[in-house]
Amino acid sequence: MPTDRWARIQDLFHRAVDLEPGARRALLDEACGSDLELRREVEQLLRGDQTGSDAISRFEAITRTESADPFLGSVLGSYRLVERLGQGGMGVVYRGERQDGLFQHEVAIKRIRAECASEWMLRRFELERRTLAALQHPGIARLLDGGTTADGGPWFAMEFVRGQTIESYCDRERLTLEKRLRLFLQVCRAVQYAHQNLVVHCDLKPANILIDERGQPRLLDFGIARLLDDGPTGSGAPATRTIGLLLTPEYASPEQLVGAPVTTADDVYSLGVILYELATGTRRFATGRTSLAEVSRAVEHGALERPSTRVGAAPVGVDGTALAARFRTTQRGLRRALRGDLDRIILMAMRREPERRYASVQEFASDLERHLDGLPVRARGDSFVYIATKFVRRHRLAVAVGTLSLLALLVAFERARRSERNAQSEAMHAQMEADSFHGIADFLMDAFLPVQPAQDAEWQARARARILAHRDRVHRQFAESPHERANLLDTLGQVCLRLDLIVDAESLMREAFVLRTESYGRASLEAALSLRSLGQLRYRTGAFDDGAQLLAEALAIHRAAPNSTHADVAALANDLAACLHNLGRDDEALSLHREALALRREQAPGSLSVAESLNNLAGVHLARSEFAEAVTVLREALSIRSEILGDAHLLTLQTMSNLASALWRNQDFDEARTIMQRAEVGYVALGGDGEDGLGILLANLAAMQLQVRDLDGASDSLERAMVLQRRRLGNDHPVLASTFAKLANVAHARSLDEVARAHWQEAMRVRQASPTSPFDLAETLLGHGKFLLDVGDFEAAAESAAASLAAFRRSDRADAANQGRAELVLGASFAQLGRLSVAREHLLEAARLLKDANSSTPAERARVQELLDDVARRAGG
Repeated sequence: MPTDRWARIQDLFHRAVDLEPGARRALLDEACGSDLELRREVEQLLRGDQTGSDAISRFEAITRTESADPFLGSVLGSYRLVERLGQGGMGVVYRGERQDGLFQHEVAIKRIRAECASEWMLRRFELERRTLAALQHPGIARLLDGGTTADGGPWFAMEFVRGQTIESYCDRERLTLEKRLRLFLQVCRAVQYAHQNLVVHCDLKPANILIDERGQPRLLDFGIARLLDDGPTGSGAPATRTIGLLLTPEYASPEQLVGAPVTTADDVYSLGVILYELATGTRRFATGRTSLAEVSRAVEHGALERPSTRVGAAPVGVDGTALAARFRTTQRGLRRALRGDLDRIILMAMRREPERRYASVQEFASDLERHLDGLPVRARGDSFVYIATKFVRRHRLAVAVGTLSLLALLVAFERARRSERNAQSEAMHAQMEADSFHGIADFLMDAFLPVQPAQDAEWQARARARILAHRDRVHRQFAESPHERANLLDTLGQVCLRLDLIVDAESLMREAFVLRTESYGRASLEAALSLRSLGQLRYRTGAFDDGAQLLAEALAIHRAAPNSTHADVAALANDLAACLHNLGRDDEALSLHREALALRREQAPGSLSVAESLNNLAGVHLARSEFAEAVTVLREALSIRSEILGDAHLLTLQTMSNLASALWRNQDFDEARTIMQRAEVGYVALGGDGEDGLGILLANLAAMQLQVRDLDGASDSLERAMVLQRRRLGNDHPVLASTFAKLANVAHARSLDEVARAHWQEAMRVRQASPTSPFDLAETLLGHGKFLLDVGDFEAAAESAAASLAAFRRSDRADAANQGRAELVLGASFAQLGRLSVAREHLLEAARLLKDANSSTPAERARVQELLDDVARRAGG
């Protein structure tokens, strides 16, 4: 069907769908005139709307012929379309097989449907492709490839998931209620990951949750995710109405049904509906309401049965005994398991008012986990009877014995109640932090698209303009709510930091800090949120001293607070340790990283936070030349990140890069090369998002190439790293000093001494222009001194080596070998200047320091002895 024909049908449908029958007939009489075929097509769409099918899919079902799909057998990219799997509101899905002969591989390919190819629909389809590319999680089907068809329509290939819907899987496997809840929690984790990446699914339903062959839930179809108010359709019809045709009414939130802006609360509601059906084995509506109008009326005016009531009196036509058997229990047992907490948890997720639902999917999941652990849940009050009941259930034996002593029971109960109050206070603080994201998700879902392959200046300028526009909107909309205003401004500052808009990030974070300190005081947990944000900003810009002070203050606030949580202390200890490590204060950093790791293991073993601590702990081990220890912890970190995030995620790639460096320094060269190559390919594939990590990786790769005298390769790696680092970090960041020093070493090795001298001057300029640790300063000074010694500038070499020795002595990271190397350069420089007695003193000290140092080499010790022999010979002559 021609695009303009479809656009006209859409336009008439949108104009007629909400009219009374008489007004609808009059409109069609006037608009269609003698075009009876046009009128028939519009009326079929209108009937489809009343019968519950979405209009676009209904239209396809009506107009599709029995002839074979003309696209079957065609090739898109490297894939041949071999089977039509189905269609959604705007796309057709095929099974594709790789046809270039490289390897066997099946994918699911989605392409835009011709009749949907309006400008607005094309933008929607492109958004789905970019959304999927930004999501890397084992619970979300991965994007593999994409492109355009011969006629310019977009397509993408995603992981082909063999499995069955979550409902079918639960019934086929006859999962108990507890197992269904634990399976559902895996779905929640995937949805929460999407929310953390500012993506709302908007069409969660059992058909979009497949359980694969390993029993792992996989989310599909982000076709209407995010950006629901991004402009009119090509035909002039409201975008919200078109979205109304794309979503599934039975699982849509009340606000989605009326076209309100999308928020994370929409997905919370949809998950509540899904859990209602998984937990009861029945649809939430006893009759088959599926149209937008019918569902809207039922949600607005109908009373929702409690899950326990639903299974206690199964709907007409449902055998209650057979239903309960699917849960491996009796009807009475299932009702008892649902009654109470689960009733309240599910109904809280499905409340009509978004503000009365769980504030996040994480909070919803946490309540389910607390229920499974026998702990009190947020979905009901903390009455005396409720908490006492929970206490008795968890401590049956203690209570049985305690009945002999009422006093003992009362003491134990009071402890439980105090613990419950503390837990609630902690939850309130956690909610304060969650509010920031929840608000930004409600408010900025239409603000930022997934990062494009290269963040050029024009793209960044557009992003900055949108951020500042939303800042102004925050000021207006939350003028009377400083708490929400601060949360939103701080979150906007974090977005700016991610986009390298450093000045704007500091301005927004500072404003949030002022609001929080004015409202709650500088020693409050609220103020600590801002102190942490500002500390992270300072760390990102290389101002490690300032960052450490801010983070230390935030950590002290959390340590002093009676209800501070392990997660807060661990996160701040981790951040502070990272700053201290960059200042060369490795003993303190090591202690803090170990504390953070222990807390995180206790709270959530095998979690991403544990992997973060392991990754950072390895950095300290590497600095202390503890290479085997670094390899061990990095292998564990990589295992966790790879399992949870997949191999293409930034954090996984970061750990790969670090592990490759550790393996190289631990003499495991072959494995190091293999892992480094994998990481480099991954960073390049991420485009703009991978530039920071790629810059670090290339600098590390150059160090390896230098060690094996691959000077051309090292030079190329360093030049690429320098371009990325300057673009992302500016011209004065401490990281650039290390890259300049490596460039100087390469140039010197190629006998380009004037080029090398210029690089060393830049390295020293950066070290002097930015805050840096004594150890890093000493390393740069020592390298510069070695160069000056080699090119015959002996006075300058001695001066640089003396300054290096003084800096090493100020650093707790430096060992005897570091100081011994500086003494060696000093001794060699003075020997060349003819100051033999002074040279001998420094060389003897170098020999003493290098003799027993673990990191010294035989070549260094032999060089010292050679120089001592030369000095003795010259002095004797």
